[in-house]
Order: sequence, then C-alpha cells, then structure tokens
Amino acid sequence: MTFDPSAEQSKNCPQKQQKHGRSGDTKAKFIAYPKALALLKDRLDATREEMAAWVFMGPDEGGLAA
Repeated sequence: MTFDPSAEQSKNCPQKQQKHGRSGDTKAKFIAYPKALALLKDRLDATREEMAAWVFMGPDEGGLAA
C-alpha cells in the first residue's frame, strides 16, 4: 500500500513538486514528519513504527519517499 501525499493538500500552501525515487519520474509533495504521521494515523491507524518501515522501503518498493 502506498501513501498518496496529493490526497491531503493544504489550502494555505502551494503544492511543491520534487522528483524522487531511482527512476526520477515520480513527483511527490514532501510534508513534515508530524503532519505525515497524523495523516497516516487518521487514514490508516498507522504507528510511528509502520511509518518508519514505509520510509525504509522507499518509493520504489511501495513505501514513502523521505
């Protein structure tokens, strides 16, 4: 399961796009750790440990870019 950061956008902040991953063709919005954790907790009831595992996996393996 992957996290779609574009699903939760702040109305007060323009979306920042950056390339990530080995292929360099995927764009993502990077957000602060506390906000990312809160979003994942609300949407998936995720823990800090699960978020760490997704970051460790990286976007090429279905995880998160950091």
